[in-house]
Amino acid sequence: MDRKGIAGARRLAAGSIERPAAPAMPAWQPPGPPAPDEPSGGDAGMPVLKWVWIGVAVLIFLLLLTPAAGLLLLRTSLPDFRSSVRLEGVGSPVQIMRDAQAVPHIFAASDSDAYFALGYLHAQDRLWQMHIQRRLGAGRLAEVIGEPGLGFDRFMRLIGAYRLAEESYYRLSSEVRAALDSYAAGVNAWLETRRGALPPEFYLLQTWPEPWTP
Repeated sequence: MDRKGIAGARRLAAGSIERPAAPAMPAWQPPGPPAPDEPSGGDAGMPVLKWVWIGVAVLIFLLLLTPAAGLLLLRTSLPDFRSSVRLEGVGSPVQIMRDAQAVPHIFAASDSDAYFALGYLHAQDRLWQMHIQRRLGAGRLAEVIGEPGLGFDRFMRLIGAYRLAEESYYRLSSEVRAALDSYAAGVNAWLETRRGALPPEFYLLQTWPEPWTP
């Protein structure tokens, strides 16, 4: 071993070995509140599910409300037997009384007022029947039911029943024409002053009453 190696060995033996200092212990602190848990995937979907259920509940409510509102509206199409109305077209007050079977009885001071009241009552009780029968006679059924009514319309227009009825009006006596005019005026009075819905058949077939003519 040379002199440099011996001197280095002596210095290593005589010197102290440096050790790394131990880390300092942190000061003690009281434990704090636990950290909140991070929301899981299922918790994050709860608001969405809540709004879905609210939407379903609203939809069910509307499905139940719509038929109920429709029934209440259609109930207004039923005639009111206890009401009093003021109409132009009658010369004196007309009283209409219905018996236990709702059959009307007209008490009027003149024939003209009686026919007017009869037209009003027929429109009140039988408007759909009057509407569809007039279309049958005039050959206009296809306007309501479409192609299935074309054959019947062609037949009725061929025989000309509606046209003959219109022409015969002018050959009637003045008394009969006056009665028909008063009747038509009564029908139109109901159409103009009615309150509530029409009979349900009109809404189902999307057809509407027209002014009545003698």
